[in-house]
Formats: sequence, C-alpha cells, structure tokens
Amino acid sequence: MKPRLFIGLIFYGVSGVFLPFASVYGAPEEQAVIAIIIDDMGNQWEAGMKAINLPGRLAYSFLPFVPYGRSLADQAVKSGKEIMLHAPMQSLAREPLGDGGLTMEMGEGELKRQFSAQLAAIPNIAGINNHMGSALTQNRESMAWVMTVIRQAGDSSLFFVDSMTTDFSVAKKVADDYRVPALSRDVFLDHDESEQAVRNQFDRLIAIAKQRGYALAIGHPRVNTLKVLGEKLAELERYGVELVTVSRLVDMQARAAEVSGQTVHAELGGVEGERLNEFELF
Repeated sequence: MKPRLFIGLIFYGVSGVFLPFASVYGAPEEQAVIAIIIDDMGNQWEAGMKAINLPGRLAYSFLPFVPYGRSLADQAVKSGKEIMLHAPMQSLAREPLGDGGLTMEMGEGELKRQFSAQLAAIPNIAGINNHMGSALTQNRESMAWVMTVIRQAGDSSLFFVDSMTTDFSVAKKVADDYRVPALSRDVFLDHDESEQAVRNQFDRLIAIAKQRGYALAIGHPRVNTLKVLGEKLAELERYGVELVTVSRLVDMQARAAEVSGQTVHAELGGVEGERLNEFELF
C-alpha cells in the first residue's frame, strides 16, 4: 500500500508561531510514534540496570569515562536496546563536565580529539546527544567541528539528537548543513523530578505525538522517572501511540523530508509562553 502524507502542525520553539510539518507513515499501520532517551547512564549500576530492564524500544545515552558506562552499555546491547553517547559539552552555568568534556576554549584540533575519544569510550552506539551544552551548542564553529567528526566516523549512519538545553541552540541546523541525520528533543520528562510532574510530562509527550505524528522525550534513571515509565510503557496501546527507537524516528523524518521537499526541524515543543531556564537545563 502506498504511503500517504500526514500533515500536522509543529510548535516552533516558544515563539507562538506554527509551521506545517509532514511525516510519512505506511497505512494501515500508521499511528503516532514516540521515542524516549534515558540520559546520564553509567554513573550508577543499580539505577542503570533498572532503566535497561524497562520494557520497549528505549534508547540509553551513556556518559563517557564514568565507572559503569561501558559495562552497562554492554548490558543494554545484550538486552537488544539502542545505545547512544551522551557527549558532555560546556553549559552557560559552567557546571562541572567530568572527564572529556568539550569546552568553548578548545581549538579545532583539541575539540575533535576529545570528541573522538568520547566516541571511542562507548562502542556500538547508534547516535549522540549532548549532555548539558547550553553554551557550546550555541557556537556554530564548535558544532561544525562536532558534526565533522560524526561524518568522518567509521559508521556514517550515526545520528545526532539536540537535547535542546537552550532555545538558542544551532546544533540541529549545523547537523542539517553537514548532512548528519538529526532531531531535537520535544519533552524533558523529569526536569522536575516529582512523580506528578513526570506523569504530566509523559502526558504532554503523548499529546504532542498525537497532534504532530511523533514526539521525542528525554528522561533520566531517577526513581520517579523509572516508576512512571514502568507503568506508562505497559499501557501504550491505550494511548494509541507506538514506541520506536530513535534511529527509526530519524529514518521516518528523513523520509518525510524527502516527500515534503524540505528539511524537517523537530524544534522544542512547548506550551505557548513557556521557556525552560537554560541554567536549569544545563
């Protein structure tokens, strides 16, 4: 059966401007889809394993050079999960980056070497997203160096997800310019860690997906996040959405862009007038 074009609306940043968005799904299976990334993996073994044991096609993004990063990544791969590199990048608040972080002071050679070391620290990744980075992702030159390394990596299918820790990120645009498959996250599940807040954010994820056809969320291996996801993922059929891998979502949006003849921009989904403080979001 021929795929058909589904036209939805995308909320562009927090500006209140709505733009047309096209995505392609094959009938009769077509339905809204979501993807979820669990960030900050590798610091704690028990919390990491609880996250990996959640049901469904979640992606797990691992910090480089942390105690359990590589071993937990191996466990995730054995469990059939998609894994990513959670690349530390400088924030506006200059929060500590840990080992191997990318900073504004780095020249091209140093940044590329450091980022290449990050990539080597977590084998078998499907893609990358930024850890913190509200400063570095605003810097076009630094992001161009990052995208160059991704393009030159052994597997040219690596994708980049802009965690959108600032509304002023240029990471997605630079990825597009360098032909690196890329998306931007729509929802942080747990910037407020309370259980009710996580539930509200999950509902927001579903609402965006049903309005637009897809949505991408980021969460962390925190107690309430794992509790809520354990409950909600078991009843996705009731919501009428499908959980897919991030790589599949990237492929779907690439096909949509080909059909619509334009680059797909998955900008920060939000409520009109809402701005999440960059210092809160690293």
